[in-house]
Amino acid sequence: MVVADSNYRCLHAGIDNYGKVCDSTIFKRSILRTKIQTNMLELPSDRPLAGTEGAHVPYFLVGDEGFALNRNILRPFCGSNLSVKNNVYKHRLCRARSYVEYAFGILSNKWRILQRMLNDNPAFAGDIVKASVFLHNFVRDRDGCKSRTL
Repeated sequence: MVVADSNYRCLHAGIDNYGKVCDSTIFKRSILRTKIQTNMLELPSDRPLAGTEGAHVPYFLVGDEGFALNRNILRPFCGSNLSVKNNVYKHRLCRARSYVEYAFGILSNKWRILQRMLNDNPAFAGDIVKASVFLHNFVRDRDGCKSRTL
C-alpha cells in the first residue's frame, strides 16, 4: 500500500503484507492507520483551500471503497444510482487516486524487477521493494518532476 503525492513520489509504503490480501485488511494492520487514528501523522495544519478565504479544511488521503471514513480519509460513494453531485465527487476522487496508479507505473517501469514475481524469501523481497521505492523517490527528486494535470 502506497501514499503518493502529485509528483508521483511515494510518501509512505507499507511493504509488510504480501499475497492476495485486500486493501482494507492491509490498512487495518498498517502503521499508517494507527498514526491517522492517534493524530500522530504529521499532516500540515488545516487551512482554507487555495484562492479562498472560507473555512479551514483538513489535509486528507484519498482511498477506494475498501477504506473506512475518517477525518483525514476520503473515499468515493458506493453504488451506481448516485445523484449528479455525488457522481461528480466520486469521479474527482478517482482522478485524485490515479496519482498512486501512475506512481506505481513509473516505479515498475523504472525498476523492472518489480514486473515479475519476487521468488525470494519475504524479508529479502521486502528489501528489494523498499530499495526500489527509495531509488524511485531519489530519481524523482534528482531529475525534477513535472506534475501531470489530470
